[in-house]
Amino acid sequence: MTRGISWRDLRTPEFLVGALLVIFISLGLALVAALGQLTGFFLYLLVSAVSLVLLRWLPVEPGRLLSRRSIRRALILSMAGVCGLLAAMPNQLATWYVLPLLALICCNILLGRATQRVSAAPDREVDEWQEKMRNRAHVVAYRLLAIVVLGLAGAYVASYTIREWMAQSFGVWAVLAELLFFLPAMVLAWMQPDPVVEPAPRSLRATWLRRIIFTAVAAELLLPVISGLALLVVPPQISTTVRAAGNQSQRCSYLGATETVGLVLQATLPISAQVCWTGSRAFEDWGMNQSDCEAAMTSGLVATTVSCHRQLLTDGTLYFRYTTRLESPAIPFIWRDFPLTVAVSRTGRLVQFP
Repeated sequence: MTRGISWRDLRTPEFLVGALLVIFISLGLALVAALGQLTGFFLYLLVSAVSLVLLRWLPVEPGRLLSRRSIRRALILSMAGVCGLLAAMPNQLATWYVLPLLALICCNILLGRATQRVSAAPDREVDEWQEKMRNRAHVVAYRLLAIVVLGLAGAYVASYTIREWMAQSFGVWAVLAELLFFLPAMVLAWMQPDPVVEPAPRSLRATWLRRIIFTAVAAELLLPVISGLALLVVPPQISTTVRAAGNQSQRCSYLGATETVGLVLQATLPISAQVCWTGSRAFEDWGMNQSDCEAAMTSGLVATTVSCHRQLLTDGTLYFRYTTRLESPAIPFIWRDFPLTVAVSRTGRLVQFP
């Protein structure tokens, strides 16, 4: 079944669908870029979508390791453990969902290689033995799925605790989606004997294409982790604006600052306020309240306001400081605090900004 990529493959419906997806994604990328809204995170999502389309089109084979039944069954048990972890996690731990989801994506890619995607392959690409195994796997899988769904439905009706748990856990629905789409392949991988297929030669073109696509997918899976670690070392980019404001009876200044933090996964932390002074004290006109201590935009990072404090010092200086904690969902146990500070003297001099 495994073979090199030929020009005949370009006329198959699967390739045409993939090509259309790549074209639409490219057009969407061009449109977003033209509108000036192309963030690094959005570009990352688009490139990842294209890579997954190419990965789906690429011919697969299990290799020596995944051809062994013990390895395939260990993979299925690992996937079951990840699904159990997802189902047990409440929404209060939403920032931790990315870790098991990334692990599940990696397992699904390995599952596709282990089974050569026989469970979803067109009839023309499978032989009689593979079709027989696939039909048996679908029967077993949907019986198991029916048992799971009926069990959850019964528990949902019978127990208020179960209803509350299902309402508060995104992981339950992620696990149900995983079982709906991948349970037949999991059953097939569990049932297949050793070896699955005999090794087949590949063309040089197919070999390099395979290496490029798998390298791209591996880099995309690692990028959220690398971007989270970059929070610890990459300095933020700060832009500031200071201009006179107010009327003739007031001496005021408008203070604006934007702090951009992160690589690919980014957050924008703003200050926008108007400060006035009388010579004996400085005071806030607007923009230094609890509601102003919020991130303007987060692209893949989780932002939490740690502190928001405004104070008039004894010498008449107005002091305002708010601190935001940023963390990557891929590694939520690592974070960094980013403070923004404004200090204006009673005569209007900027003591500290930002």
